[in-house]
Amino acid sequence: CKYVLVVGGDCLSKSVDWSDRSICVLFGDGAGAVVLGPTENHDVGILRSSLFSNGGEADILITKGGGSRHPFDVAMLEDKSHFIYMNGKSVFKVAVNTVVPAILEVIREAGFQVSDVDLLVAHQANSRILEVMREKLGLKPEQVPMNLDRYGNTSAGTIPILLQELHEEGRLKPGMLIVTV
Repeated sequence: CKYVLVVGGDCLSKSVDWSDRSICVLFGDGAGAVVLGPTENHDVGILRSSLFSNGGEADILITKGGGSRHPFDVAMLEDKSHFIYMNGKSVFKVAVNTVVPAILEVIREAGFQVSDVDLLVAHQANSRILEVMREKLGLKPEQVPMNLDRYGNTSAGTIPILLQELHEEGRLKPGMLIVTV
């Protein structure tokens, strides 16, 4: 393919228990898309990409019921296992202790230092997580834009939505080093 349309979107309002205020206020619905294509200039584009995963922590943010393993049934309505379950303290700990080293690894492997980064366009999960990540990386507040105060955690839509907002604000310039995570 010469061009690829990458789409991320979620409708999480259907997956939260609206009587559980510790969860329902955190998540929002959203979608966004980014078009990726080739470039002749090898100093621009995606300079480095890595995938990180830790399946051992799967139970800290999960929907226990539904899907092919546990098809929806009447019992799920009673036990609410079709709703998102989150251990917020564990999610926070895992996020700040694993995402920052992953960012540092990707920046280093791309041949840069944190001081070279213009923007960190991060998944908009939680403002406290973003703030701790920013502090650990030594970035300024304006280098870590946030929009979760307006939409909540839009999950797969967060990065393309934020990129579009930055574009509309004129904050994306040629030659910038942008890290997405």
